[in-house]
Amino acid sequence: YVEERYVERIALDDLAAFVSLSPSYLSSLFKRITGTSVVSYINSIRVEKAKELLNDSKLRINDVAERVGFEDTYYFSRIFKKLEGLSPLHYRNALKKISK
Repeated sequence: YVEERYVERIALDDLAAFVSLSPSYLSSLFKRITGTSVVSYINSIRVEKAKELLNDSKLRINDVAERVGFEDTYYFSRIFKKLEGLSPLHYRNALKKISK
């Protein structure tokens, strides 16, 4: 579900309805099994997809953010840096250095 809809706004209620569980039960079950929250999981999927798009230097950072489902570029940058240790721009620059 998340892999197919990561670009869209994914509400916990919608995800819970998809798997026929209550939102609170899904949230606690997901955390217990994966060790991470539903939101963190969705963000990690989006960041992985963003890393692929950052290879294309023609796309601006805010375009990458939008294409992977982040409505706010600053939030995208903060989450990206939290997960990857680099800002999206620094990540892209590092990719350029590696490919030279």
